[in-house]
Amino acid sequence: MPTGATRHSVNEFAELVVHLAVARYDEAEADCYLFYCTGGWAVLTDTCHPTEAEAVAQAKFEFGDVTFVRVPPADG
Repeated sequence: MPTGATRHSVNEFAELVVHLAVARYDEAEADCYLFYCTGGWAVLTDTCHPTEAEAVAQAKFEFGDVTFVRVPPADG
């Protein structure tokens, strides 16, 4: 549940965000993104962070005690 610590410009943000994901677009990219997703994993918005740890810290700042499950990259 969002803590309200950060303001997003998405209408009904707190009601729409069900999942969070942290990812890079590819291994060569340094930046990590925190994706805010609906129940069906549609991305509503994202924030960019220099490291994975900082993206996770932002998620915890906004949503409290969250846990991320590492998923191996898809082949292809």
